[in-house]
Amino acid sequence: MVEPAEIILPRTHGALSVGVKHLDGQSRLSRLRQEGAYKAFFPQVHSGGPLEAVLVNTSGGLTGGDSMSCDVTAHAGSRVMVTPQASEKIYKSLGPDVRVKNKLTVEPSATLLWCPQDTLMFEGARLHRNLSVDMAPDATLVLLESITLGRTARGEQFDEGCLKDCWRVHVDGALVHAEAATLDGNLRAKACLAGMQAMATLLIIGPQAANLPKTLVEDLGIHAALSHWTVAGTDKTVIRCIAPDSYRLWPALGGILAALKVDMPRVWRL
Repeated sequence: MVEPAEIILPRTHGALSVGVKHLDGQSRLSRLRQEGAYKAFFPQVHSGGPLEAVLVNTSGGLTGGDSMSCDVTAHAGSRVMVTPQASEKIYKSLGPDVRVKNKLTVEPSATLLWCPQDTLMFEGARLHRNLSVDMAPDATLVLLESITLGRTARGEQFDEGCLKDCWRVHVDGALVHAEAATLDGNLRAKACLAGMQAMATLLIIGPQAANLPKTLVEDLGIHAALSHWTVAGTDKTVIRCIAPDSYRLWPALGGILAALKVDMPRVWRL
């Protein structure tokens, strides 16, 4: 008997490194390195606005064994908004996790807006994601991540999958925000999302974080809660939302961003 050879499937790998500096009153690209399936382009924006870095996964989606990493630095005084071209799709895995690693650095007086569209997980998807942030005390961070489990318009259900998400945010070397979640099995069960299919977390760190009223999340038509914390002398606000689907989640998130005076990325409006 001859045992069949193990089938080795092709995998997607990508790495992206972006640096933004403040020069002549504008935020300008200072570093760009692209590897594999990860690319970036930079739409023209109005003078004085943040530089928009639009991330593109040229493979079209991710599945088990794929890996992507992104490193973004907002140098002193600069402003940058980072968003993918479209929702990232995580397809069914035959066993391994998709691994995504994001590293953000925000230098003094800089602003970094991390505002991706939702990550769309299909039945059987497995995602292991790590996010680390290093900030200066007077820097500003607006960090948004959202997950949608299947496409309700297509009648898709999400009965099995795995999401591992780990965040670490340091300000001047001090850990000010940490969270680690592992949702395995039926993510829509009562112990997880109580039947909902879309969720989002919005983290704001910086001067405006101390002045956000809890009424900001009222009358949005979804389940949302806001909490304010002061950790190691740093103000932060955390907003968590769940909704039946992304169709109802995203207008609410757009309203919150508008209240924060964050302009929607141009690619969201095409």
